[in-house]
Amino acid sequence: MRSRALSIGDLVLKKDQCTKDKTKLFSPWHGPFIVVEIARLGAYRLAEINGDILPNTWNMDQLWHFYA
Repeated sequence: MRSRALSIGDLVLKKDQCTKDKTKLFSPWHGPFIVVEIARLGAYRLAEINGDILPNTWNMDQLWHFYA
């Protein structure tokens, strides 16, 4: 298994938790978001591009590195 690690300032996409009213043509990824804090190993706090910090921490399994 290849380890993935993020650094503060990296851009990421966040996997959508709610897929209730979505079809297979909708993208399951939202973003980009900025990593602002590493809460613990594999858990990150994110902020929107405009600076608003999201209330929860996100696991690495729910994030994907965004290349601009």
